[in-house]
Amino acid sequence: MNPDDRSAEDVAGLFRKFGGDAHAYKEFDAADAQVQAANHWPLLSGGPIDRTPVAAPAIAPIPPVAPLFPAAAAPQPVPAPAAGAAPNELQALFARLAEPARPAAPPGPMSRWRRPT
Repeated sequence: MNPDDRSAEDVAGLFRKFGGDAHAYKEFDAADAQVQAANHWPLLSGGPIDRTPVAAPAIAPIPPVAPLFPAAAAPQPVPAPAAGAAPNELQALFARLAEPARPAAPPGPMSRWRRPT
């Protein structure tokens, strides 16, 4: 064990706590693992990277696209309802939506349960 190594202090502390001889402790260093890591990760080892340049793919021309919908015909005027005809549901809805908005219920404890008039 190296006396300057902080991990040696940790190991010695473990041996003091659990018993045994800290001087007999040896760490196994896998030199092969370091060489393999350098081969698999060349950017980390700082070595040269062997890569052959790859040509950029050719860009294919884009064919013209036919329009989804043909050109719309001129809009036809909507016939006005006759003066004496009864309004249908849709016209009644539009008339109701065109009216000015009703004022909101004044704030208060019962405002949630009041019915709109």
